[in-house]
Amino acid sequence: MGAFIVNGAKSWLTVTAPEFWLYFLGALFIAVTLFLPNGVVGLVKKFKSKTSNKGACAMTPDLMEEGARRLHKTLAPAALGQTESGGRTAGFSRIATPGEVDVTHGRILYLEDVHVSFDGFKAINGLSLDIAPGELRCIIGPNGAGKTTMMDIITGKTRPQKGTVLLR
Repeated sequence: MGAFIVNGAKSWLTVTAPEFWLYFLGALFIAVTLFLPNGVVGLVKKFKSKTSNKGACAMTPDLMEEGARRLHKTLAPAALGQTESGGRTAGFSRIATPGEVDVTHGRILYLEDVHVSFDGFKAINGLSLDIAPGELRCIIGPNGAGKTTMMDIITGKTRPQKGTVLLR
């Protein structure tokens, strides 16, 4: 919807006042960023939700206290060390058994000491990563850091020279 507004304004302003077009575009960008962070459609949704939820209940102190009690009840076992992993905080806190992959914690992706090189260039050198069900990880890094190579290893497109890869 915003594209229609910008294109219409551009068409009109480039004919009537071409020297002001870029100033208008800059001012529009700043105004939308400040006052409409979710865009025009977000503004419409916000207006609709305000008009349709007039009878909805508000957050009361009782509801907030109940939420705090539930949160405390959920977090208390972890504070006492009563977790699924016996109080351990990392998946690598185990006795290493050669040739055996540790999946006792239900990991869905497990990479350990993975090495990949292309014609002598070490694309990945000793990568270890494990991801449990429900976890979300973002892999960031500069160009040439090995992000795509890592994904190629996980999908089976590239075979590592050394290391263990397990994808459930």
